[in-house]
Amino acid sequence: MEVKEMSDKTISIIVPMYKGKKYISNILYMYDENIRTLRKAKNFDSVELIMINDYPDEKFVVKHQGVRVIDNEENKGIHKSRVIGLNYCKGDYVLMLDQDDYISPNFLLSQIQNIGSSDLVVCNGKHNDWPIFESDDDFRNKMDDVGVNYIVSPGQVLIKSSSIPKEWKEDLMRCAGADDYYLWILMTSKGAEFAYNNQILFKHIKNGFNSSNNMRLMNASNQELLQKIDTHIKDNTYKDRLLAGIHSTIEENNMQLQIEKVFEIIATDKKFIQNLLEINECNKISVYGFGSMGQKTYDLLKKKGIAVTCVWDKKIPSQYMSNEYNIKVPSRENLELVDNDELILVTPIKPCDEIRTFLRQSGVKHITSLIDLAKDNV
Repeated sequence: MEVKEMSDKTISIIVPMYKGKKYISNILYMYDENIRTLRKAKNFDSVELIMINDYPDEKFVVKHQGVRVIDNEENKGIHKSRVIGLNYCKGDYVLMLDQDDYISPNFLLSQIQNIGSSDLVVCNGKHNDWPIFESDDDFRNKMDDVGVNYIVSPGQVLIKSSSIPKEWKEDLMRCAGADDYYLWILMTSKGAEFAYNNQILFKHIKNGFNSSNNMRLMNASNQELLQKIDTHIKDNTYKDRLLAGIHSTIEENNMQLQIEKVFEIIATDKKFIQNLLEINECNKISVYGFGSMGQKTYDLLKKKGIAVTCVWDKKIPSQYMSNEYNIKVPSRENLELVDNDELILVTPIKPCDEIRTFLRQSGVKHITSLIDLAKDNV
């Protein structure tokens, strides 16, 4: 994409805050660093920061140039708080950050240079310490996978404020979690152009306060999203693809809830893994997949003192993984060398059957999965 110089435009950063006092200093730091970078470019108008305090019991004052705090009289939720921020902001462009997001000092400059005539620009970033998108093609392919939200957070996205649909500002979601995906769906349905910036400018921090970290809340939000799609999406082909994809996501989340119970069993039953190995007539175990489920599996086994021979993963570049994991690419040549007494534990949920078939075809004799363990033990 041709990088455009920035004209004199106003950028608004909107940050809903919930019990967020501890994040204020970091938000102000990122705000100031981005302004410094823009000033060096010598071609920007102004940046404003609007904090929406959505926890009425915790008032705070921020005396900082260009910063405004809006206090909700009662808890409104993240979607309503973002819309309140939009009602107060003056920006030609809008960035909606979560309070615990991280953006690099050149985030705004790089994003505004890459948005061009598009309605929004999505930057690359890190989620669970790995790049969110592997390449430009990976981004485009994932955007075409209707029914799955691959944009980790609106904090990756700079949006032209005039392109935000009125439906998103008027027909609000009550359950937090999928309101950002609701926005991308509405914009897509209206023909919005999505630009991609391959620079890693964003980091999503997973903690207990992120609603996406709670599968039950996320499922409730997705159920509500299904109703919004039925109301607002008129293209039946697009609607059907969305509904099918979101139903699949809900099923995957339900399975993940069952797998969380498996993790609890592993953590409390000292003999669980040993019994698993004995049943499969194995003495060793390796982990296939190093997404969030794979990482959690590896860390839990390590904590229980169980040696993991290696981690198999073909999607994550090896330079992003430390040597302690003994990462191996699951090629047929490598899998043919797997010992007959080694059990491979498959951790991805959605492609589990496909991976199992591939391993069988590659000559691996002993295979189980987190899904198997959930079905057999929960």
